[in-house]
Amino acid sequence: MYNNYTPQQYQPINNEASINTDGSGNWGNQNSGLYVNCLDVLTGTVVGVGEAEDNPNSVDLMFFAPADGQNTYVLMTPSFARNNGTATYMTQHSSDAVMKWKDITKSEVVLTKLTNAQFDRIRNNNQISGAVKNAVNYSGVYNSVGNKLEGMVFAVKVEQENRTVYALVSIVKHFGTSGSNGYLKIKVKSQGIDKTGDGFVDPGAYLR
Repeated sequence: MYNNYTPQQYQPINNEASINTDGSGNWGNQNSGLYVNCLDVLTGTVVGVGEAEDNPNSVDLMFFAPADGQNTYVLMTPSFARNNGTATYMTQHSSDAVMKWKDITKSEVVLTKLTNAQFDRIRNNNQISGAVKNAVNYSGVYNSVGNKLEGMVFAVKVEQENRTVYALVSIVKHFGTSGSNGYLKIKVKSQGIDKTGDGFVDPGAYLR
């Protein structure tokens, strides 16, 4: 999993155990015994719900697969998990831990019309932000009943005083269902700023 900024600038995710040899990363559901389910789209980092309690402002999206036998899959923002009364039932209470976080990121998500191939051709900041800003009908949750997320590309945006991020998340492969072996193989491209010229994004540049 990487963030792609200007051409040939890549940033691997922090937890190397979740990185594949092709540059993609692994994002687990809440029951997964392999990978955790909270995603920071700016750095591409995945953390668990409990671990996120220490740094909740970096979590933009969570993946849940709560309905065993029904193949229901949910991408949910922290703000939806905290403020929408249906969130706890949609995730069989596994999103309730967000209530313990001292703060939350006010992110939004939407399924785009992009294919994985079109995602792969996006190469720079303008293309990333253009795709994100042109997407419509953002909300705090995406719910898929009966269909895996494989092949889908999601746009994520965060527009708040202390964090501004525009990102695309491509679901390359969807493994398993709602059990301990369920996870997504993903790629992330987010709008980035490299003030130092070292080839890596400077997260501090997003703070306004």
